[in-house]
Amino acid sequence: MLAFCLGTGFSAPTERGESTARGLEPPNVVDASKRTPVAALGTQAAVGTQAAVTVVAPVAAVAAEVPPSRTRAYRYHDIVEQAAHRHQVSAGLIHAVIAVESAYRADAVSHRGAVGLMQLMPATAQRYGPTDLHDPAQNIHIGVQHLRELLEFFGGDVMLALAAYNAGAGAVMRYGGIPPYRETTQYVAKVLGRYEQNSDDASRGAGVEYGALPSR
Repeated sequence: MLAFCLGTGFSAPTERGESTARGLEPPNVVDASKRTPVAALGTQAAVGTQAAVTVVAPVAAVAAEVPPSRTRAYRYHDIVEQAAHRHQVSAGLIHAVIAVESAYRADAVSHRGAVGLMQLMPATAQRYGPTDLHDPAQNIHIGVQHLRELLEFFGGDVMLALAAYNAGAGAVMRYGGIPPYRETTQYVAKVLGRYEQNSDDASRGAGVEYGALPSR
């Protein structure tokens, strides 16, 4: 688990990266060369206020709800591997997020305006500099950088990081755990289910080795 210290002058990244705390900047991401790989299997349920919600759906069961997109997955395999190595996030987790967010459709645009493979909001992308969210490589690298930032912010807790990716870190902090939003609880369960499935595939030697953490 990574420990991430919150000092004065920092605010939690919220709503896919937007900061709500009086104009304060969100926490900076540490230099990639100095990172320790995130233990992406540390998915313990959050313990917080009584309002906190634990994902109760078996992850293996919900994995079947996300149709496999193997052809598209292979298309972006190299980009995902590069992003995994650069930002030290599990390639299996990245694939799981992309599968649930967009089913590997680079042209996907949600009704809320989230764009591309990792369904990034333009306001989030602006924090990382000028970018074309319709470009698969740029979308994946920014999305993984944002996911890494959330993992660090929540001490390596994958469930909380995924909940924040969907609902915003502010909502996770307000409820002391996964917010009691149906969309968010289902989202976390689906991504974890896909991640578990990716790891099983890797252990059987089937397809891309999604489940391994990037080597150092």
